[in-house]
Amino acid sequence: MPEVGPLRVSIVDTTTAASYLELNPIVQGPEGTAECHVESQSGSQFKILITVDPRSVPKTYSYSAHVFVDGKEVARPVLGEIPDKRPTLEVEIHGMRRGPTHRVPFLFGEAHFAGGNRLYVQFC
Repeated sequence: MPEVGPLRVSIVDTTTAASYLELNPIVQGPEGTAECHVESQSGSQFKILITVDPRSVPKTYSYSAHVFVDGKEVARPVLGEIPDKRPTLEVEIHGMRRGPTHRVPFLFGEAHFAGGNRLYVQFC
């Protein structure tokens, strides 16, 4: 996915660790949003990787990322400088939480190209 400021989101195949090629990326810089489509194989697992370029982020900045998959919010990681913690410059999201200890992995389903199957990330 293209960069939004110092932030970058990638969709990664969990088996090969290769990033998927993003198709038709849409970046709304002023709104802090980016979305894209990827070519995938039904049943393949994937993860979402969010990174911050530390060279362009002041030490007082932190970012909240709202991650949506197929219209459902699946995570809200905080990146950057977090008080009383080490800087968080990378977050991997492997699936959706289903309770305090259970996580369901992300799997690509059958593509219908109806416009609703997408990864959407908003940074605050």
